[in-house]
Amino acid sequence: MTSFRHRYGPWALVVGGSDGLGAAFADELAARGLDLVLVARRRAVLDDAADRIRRTHGVAVRAMATDAAAADAAVAIARSTADLDVGLVVCNAANAPAGAFVDLTPAELDGMLDLNCRLVAHLAHTFGRRLAERGRTKAYLRVLAEGLWTELAPLGVDVVACCPGRVRTPTYERRAHPAGSLHRSWRHNRSSARPSLGWAAGRSSSRAC
Repeated sequence: MTSFRHRYGPWALVVGGSDGLGAAFADELAARGLDLVLVARRRAVLDDAADRIRRTHGVAVRAMATDAAAADAAVAIARSTADLDVGLVVCNAANAPAGAFVDLTPAELDGMLDLNCRLVAHLAHTFGRRLAERGRTKAYLRVLAEGLWTELAPLGVDVVACCPGRVRTPTYERRAHPAGSLHRSWRHNRSSARPSLGWAAGRSSSRAC
């Protein structure tokens, strides 16, 4: 685990890291010796997650309660981590309303774009610049990750895009319909987080997310 911390640490940022898949990523990173910045909207759930990780893994955890869909979220996250040597970023926060696309309200569509696209683009840009200076980078969505892989590979930078599919997170359980065959195909959080980080741990180049 020391080599993982040396390559990707000492700090990791996990946006949407208080429960579900984000919490699984946070646990896996902490188990590998990385200190964490957890960003989530619900203060109580966030603090509980931070306390549990501190007790379980003995790492430092900074908890930042903020709405990642807010217009200034990316700027606020960048400012709150300016004093830290962040070597890995997980952008796990997402908005996936249940139901037919055509039935969504304009506000729901804007919420999806704010959280799923705008935030990720700004974080990729902000931390991509910061990490590229140190031989590191931040993963975006799959297509952007492929482009960044080509652009930053000569700098010794790894880019990983995790495409987990249907993961049994608390958010999906709250929103999903109670019946249906899709429930049987749900993956568990660790079955998505562990292979992604396992791939990164097997790389020989410098830093990544």
